[in-house]
Amino acid sequence: MATGKIKKWIGVRGFGFIENDAGGPNVFLHISKVAQDDRGSLIDGTELIFDIQETPRGLAASNVRFQETSSLVQGATDSSFSDARDSFHNPYNFVPTPPRQDAIKAGGFAGDFDSLECGLSHASLEPDLWTGHLPIKLTTVTPLVLLKTDGEERSSTEHQTYDVLNYLPESSLRGMLRSAYEVVTNSRYGCFSNDDRLTFRLGREKKTYKKSPKDLLDFSLRPGDKMSELSPADRLFGWVPQQSGSGQGYKGRIRVVCEDDARSEIIQHFDGKDLPLTILGEPKPAQGRFYVAKDNKGTPQEDGISKEKAGYNKGKSLRGRKQYWHHKGLEADQAPDYWKSSVEDRTQQQNNGRYQEYRRPNKNGEPQKDSQNCSITGWIKPGTVFKASLYVQNLQAEEIGALLWLLSLPEDHYFRLGYGKPLGFGSVRMEVDEDRCVQGCLPLGTDKDWKSYYATFDTSPPATLNEGQRKDCIQKFKASMVAAYDPLPDNNEATNDNEGQDTSGKSRMLTSLADLKDVALKTIPNTPEDQKKFEEQRFDALPFISGFLQVLKGPEKDAPIHYPRLDSKPNPEGKNFEWFTNNERNRQYTLPAVTDEKGLPYQP
Repeated sequence: MATGKIKKWIGVRGFGFIENDAGGPNVFLHISKVAQDDRGSLIDGTELIFDIQETPRGLAASNVRFQETSSLVQGATDSSFSDARDSFHNPYNFVPTPPRQDAIKAGGFAGDFDSLECGLSHASLEPDLWTGHLPIKLTTVTPLVLLKTDGEERSSTEHQTYDVLNYLPESSLRGMLRSAYEVVTNSRYGCFSNDDRLTFRLGREKKTYKKSPKDLLDFSLRPGDKMSELSPADRLFGWVPQQSGSGQGYKGRIRVVCEDDARSEIIQHFDGKDLPLTILGEPKPAQGRFYVAKDNKGTPQEDGISKEKAGYNKGKSLRGRKQYWHHKGLEADQAPDYWKSSVEDRTQQQNNGRYQEYRRPNKNGEPQKDSQNCSITGWIKPGTVFKASLYVQNLQAEEIGALLWLLSLPEDHYFRLGYGKPLGFGSVRMEVDEDRCVQGCLPLGTDKDWKSYYATFDTSPPATLNEGQRKDCIQKFKASMVAAYDPLPDNNEATNDNEGQDTSGKSRMLTSLADLKDVALKTIPNTPEDQKKFEEQRFDALPFISGFLQVLKGPEKDAPIHYPRLDSKPNPEGKNFEWFTNNERNRQYTLPAVTDEKGLPYQP
């Protein structure tokens, strides 16, 4: 017999590799060599006992079972719980939102200012600003659900069944874009109105927290009340004051246009039946362990503190912007069986380590349809391509750069769109549609380009923003964010001895720089190319950038994503509240940081 732990488990394909404690080559493990009841517990780090067989393709494991001495069987012993056999990921996490004071003081793109006073108007083309359009395309990688409501008012006390749209609404795409743009520019929140103090129970006594959620949101992040408080997302997408009497709004300088007509062939119908979706959880801000941070950096609170201490109190802040994970490994081309169009209840059987999370389990052999959930008659097929255009006017290079950066992320990063994101629906790939560019250039120009274009009878579209200019705009966006949120000390202030503090004693610690383990102040490069690379490292280390990228990629740990419950198998009775009840009585776990998401235990 041999011992080892799983080095890499590819759950959607049912195989992986074991790192042998005795050394030597990794041992191949197929799911068929593991007992049926244990297959759902196979993820990276699981400790195993096994026999080794030599096959024509190399070493393979057989007679596999779990090590009983493993901490994975004994359960968690500290707050870094990462049980590979018995853990899950909450459907959402929070991208940190550091205070904006430094950005505001610095001015420029990352700060707040009145757009009209700075020449960002709608009346004419301004010198050296970019106008034109970005052709883009979206490709669905999981089913997309866009509910067809027909504008009719429906009862909230009865079960509702919806058809799905066979086109992409511009409002949906615009909303997704704005949400992403707010995150990566650390803009003010587009809306936030929760200013009621929440209550909690302490034994039989009902108590009220000292602060409301809005009290914990830094003033610099709250929605702007006047034109001088417009942050990057407000200036690009528009702004409406939340308080009456605060003056007129600002139109914004981007228009989203979807190019496709309605297409019936993109819909996968369920053979005249409907699919009862599982219950979508309502936001529960009263769960302070998930929503409240211990500092203004969005740092999770410690495990094991009381409900009262974990709540909305002085000195704390909010975790950040709520974002839903991409369900990594459940892309339709990787897990086709998971997205079978049949409405058959498969919620009680595993498929490559996953249960059918999006369907509500039958109860007593019958589908559950009530006011708590809804049903759909179909969905937009994975692999569907939508074409759209972003028409922009008078954009700074940094604004173009932010949009282009969002449109050029790595291939394994997916945006979330439509209904049912907690259930895995609506992961889409978004990118520039190069086929609609002119000789590799984008139809974006400055005032001089458009003046030259209209001075001739040439009807071909102008092509001005080439690959070099694209990279330059993206770099300017990154440099602006780094200057606002990770500024280096001036050369005459920094020495090799002070490590980030200026000689006057002011605290100017390089918070993101501290995460770059191989870089020290004394090695800051001076050549333009090395400086650019160094700046990109600092940009990638910004907490709202690293957190956003992690959400779009999905958790690193290969565990199921679903709402908290006490068993890995979906319960027809529901009762998800029991997980939170058990957690308060026992270990009192908090939601891990988005970039350190090790999962939560089924039995806290």
